[in-house]
Amino acid sequence: MPLGVPLEAAEVSVVHDTDGPCSAIVRPATYDDLVLWEEWRPFLPPDGDGAWDWKVEVARSDTEDGYLSVALVRVRKDGVLRSLEGLMSVEAHDDGSFLSAKIGDAGILYVNLLACAPENRPNSVCSVGRRAVRFVGTFLVCLATELSSALGYKGRVGIHSKLTEETLDFYRNLQITEVGQDPQSELIYFETEPRHLPAMLARLKQLRNNWPGPDGNHEPQQQEGR
Repeated sequence: MPLGVPLEAAEVSVVHDTDGPCSAIVRPATYDDLVLWEEWRPFLPPDGDGAWDWKVEVARSDTEDGYLSVALVRVRKDGVLRSLEGLMSVEAHDDGSFLSAKIGDAGILYVNLLACAPENRPNSVCSVGRRAVRFVGTFLVCLATELSSALGYKGRVGIHSKLTEETLDFYRNLQITEVGQDPQSELIYFETEPRHLPAMLARLKQLRNNWPGPDGNHEPQQQEGR
C-alpha cells in the first residue's frame, strides 16, 4: 500500500455525449491502462502530456511509498476495458502545505500529473466542439481531496496550473485557494484547504450518484505538476 490508504476499485456511471450513461471504474492505474493511453498519443501535444511517462508513475505507485496513480476507465457490459477517460498521479507529503505552517499539521497530497482523454477536451481535434465525457478532471481532483482526508491531511491538495486561460479558469471555478505564481516553476499554485473539503466531497458524491449530462463547465485539458 504505497500511498498509505487503499483505493478500492469502484464503479461509477458516467455520461457519454453519444453513448449516454456508461459504466466506468475508478481504481489504481495499471500497465493495461497505458495501452489505452497510447491511443491518446497521436492527439496529444508533443510539448505537453504527449511527452509524459505514465509508466514511471505507475511503477512508483507499485514500488514507492507515498505514490498513487489513478485511472478512470469506461468498461463494456462484459467487463472489458472500453476507453480510458482520465489519469492522475499523486504524491503524499507529511509536511508540504504552503498554507499550513503548523508543525505536524501541514501534510498534503500533491497532484503530479492530471490528464483526460483527448475526446474529453473542449479544443481537441477529437472532440469536434463537444466533449465526450465531461467533469473527468473535477472528479479526479475531488477524489484527491478524499484521499487526502483519509491520510489525515484534512483534504489538503496542492497542484500547479499552466498559464492558460482554460486551465486557470478550471481551478478557479473549483473555488479553491489560488496561492500565486511559483517563482521556481512560474506556474500558478493552487491548494485546497480544510474549509474546502465539505464542498469537494459533496461534489464527488454528486458525480458518483448522478453524473451530469452534456452541458457543463470546461475541464482542464492537461496539467503537469511542479
